[in-house]
Amino acid sequence: MTKDLLHYSQALYLIADETSQVKTYRLNAIELIKIFKDNSQFVHLLDCQFVELSTRLKIIDDVFYQHLDETFLAFLKIVIESHKISKIVRILSDFVSLCNKKLSIREGIVYSISKLDEKTLNEIQSVMEAKIQQELYLKNRIDENLIAGIKLTIDGHVYDYSVSNILKDLHKKLLTSKEK
Repeated sequence: MTKDLLHYSQALYLIADETSQVKTYRLNAIELIKIFKDNSQFVHLLDCQFVELSTRLKIIDDVFYQHLDETFLAFLKIVIESHKISKIVRILSDFVSLCNKKLSIREGIVYSISKLDEKTLNEIQSVMEAKIQQELYLKNRIDENLIAGIKLTIDGHVYDYSVSNILKDLHKKLLTSKEK
């Protein structure tokens, strides 16, 4: 992340904090990340220099005016005007991380062989929140080296529920039982 992009995340965070909107803006950013990730063509349209700037800004208003306040809309417009909309997922992800720190929400990554649906990710999150007894925000990443199962990292701690780890543990148990 370049400092330039981090400034956008920090600016949005300062606005959210000053207006006591950290929780609301965080939830909005999480939804926008999903929208922009799932609709890359939409981001390309907002970034397209062949489309008039006024048209791109109107698209933002038309799509999001019922879901975001004026300040958040203005932020998205500034990102478009600054030709940074292609980096919006990164900007919003860093913003969510800043909010998570403020709200004492721990962050983690769930590695899996394919993309997990939202329901599954939420179930994993609930189980891990009960285990660590703290609110948690999980992201899903694909790890093609996994055979099956999942692996989680939360603040540097690894929870490995992958088949390869289960096989390693079984191998260790077999070796220890042979020695006895």
